[in-house]
Amino acid sequence: MTPLCADRSLGHGTLLAGGRHPRRVARAATIALALALTLAAGCDQLEDVIDNNKSKLDLPIETEQKTTVPLDLGAAAGVAAGKPSPQDVSQPIAIPPVDLDLNKQSPELAKHKGAIKRIEFTGITVKPLTNTVTSALPVIEIWVGPMGGKDTTGAAKIATIPAIPAGSTAAVQATIDVAGTDAAQAHLLTLAFTQHTIAKLVVKKGENMPSGAANLELTMKLKATLNPL
Repeated sequence: MTPLCADRSLGHGTLLAGGRHPRRVARAATIALALALTLAAGCDQLEDVIDNNKSKLDLPIETEQKTTVPLDLGAAAGVAAGKPSPQDVSQPIAIPPVDLDLNKQSPELAKHKGAIKRIEFTGITVKPLTNTVTSALPVIEIWVGPMGGKDTTGAAKIATIPAIPAGSTAAVQATIDVAGTDAAQAHLLTLAFTQHTIAKLVVKKGENMPSGAANLELTMKLKATLNPL
């Protein structure tokens, strides 16, 4: 029968159960512990390496941006708000553009700006924070153009928001325009661009002109793909 190691006084020739030498077992245990501690201590360093080499690893960067869009249909209808329209109406609704500077709002995108080859929208959720409009909200288009632009000159349509029922505060999903996103790359890759929200007040003759207003929160999810080196 193989002798067992009972205490530290065992000699060099004493074996553990299974014929293992105590010093070899101790050495293996020490190496295993050192390796475990090294790996544990290196987790943060490994994350830093991955983060600093995303372009080499071709890893995407994802971020989320929120904007607020005021939509005042009562103001667009003017004195006729709430009254039957004497004629067909089709007129733009005044919505101020929103400047977005991802260089400041997304440090990770800014860090890898020179390596970004494409930015796309993976989803746009629209949530009415308030909605007192007496008719359905019109279909809304989202455009992206050069930073500081006051209209859609040079811009591209990147999504369409479906009509939202009167008074509803339920979230809806916009439909992403892939071709428009392709056309908007020149603006998106600068990480600084202007969002234009385009909507029209459309009322048939004899229908009541809408009154009330809505405040919409847009949550845009973006993904940047990097150039592998």
